[in-house]
Order: sequence, then C-alpha cells, then structure tokens
Amino acid sequence: MLIKPLHVNVIVKDLDEMLDFYRNVLGFEVMVESEIANEAFCQGVGLPDASVKMAHLRLPGSDFRVEMFQYNNLVPNPQSADWLNQQGYRHIAFQVHDLEQAYQELMNQGVPFVSPPLLVTESGYAAGVRFCCLRDPEGNLIELIQRP
Repeated sequence: MLIKPLHVNVIVKDLDEMLDFYRNVLGFEVMVESEIANEAFCQGVGLPDASVKMAHLRLPGSDFRVEMFQYNNLVPNPQSADWLNQQGYRHIAFQVHDLEQAYQELMNQGVPFVSPPLLVTESGYAAGVRFCCLRDPEGNLIELIQRP
C-alpha cells in the first residue's frame, strides 16, 4: 500500500524566517514557494476560508521534502514546544556523516542546541548511535544522528 515517505508538514508563524534558517543554516533547497487558497484545499484540510503561504524544501540529493505552511488564520499552540511527551509528531531527524562537525558548524552560526552530541552506550537498536537535538527559529525540534 505505502510506497515511500514524501514530506513532513510544519505549520509556521513566519515562513520567511523559517526559509532563511532551513536554506542558509541547514542547507535545504527551496523547491516550490506558492500560495494556496481554493475550495479543494479548504475542504481537504477541513478549514473553511483557509489559505496558506507555502514552501517545499529538500536536502540536495534527496527527494524527501519538508513542507511549510503559514496559515492566514494561524491558531497559536497553547502548549509549549518543550512538551516533547505530547501525543503527535514532535521532531524530524536527519542523518549526518560527522556529528561533531555538524554540531560545531551550527553552534558557530548561533543555532540553539538542546544538548551536545551524545553516545548511546546501552545495547539494543540504537547502540553506538551518536545524536543531538537543536531548535529551529520557531522552537521545532530537529535531531541529528550519526550511525556507527
């Protein structure tokens, strides 16, 4: 039934600021920027009179995309982005070749990290994995992973 992952959607407050960060700090390419305001979209998302500024971004060499929507009628999230144990999607993860190098490059650009690179020492599925988490300008969590 399912073939492959296509994109993850992130609802943003400020599309321009988010595009700047994902493009200029993380290295994404902006594939599409557009506005959507039509009956099919409103019906599909279940929001009458909805319209969005949107963008699709991808990492060079990948076909997986991050889709960003800035709704005209954004409803603020009453809960903190720090509540990582809430039900629903909470972060996006990207594999890197050299975690320490990625961490240092992003730290040098002032990117806020939740933790420095960590090593999973327990046995099991993630044994030997190195990882760390950072926040984008709107507080969304991004995990960087280096596999052994």
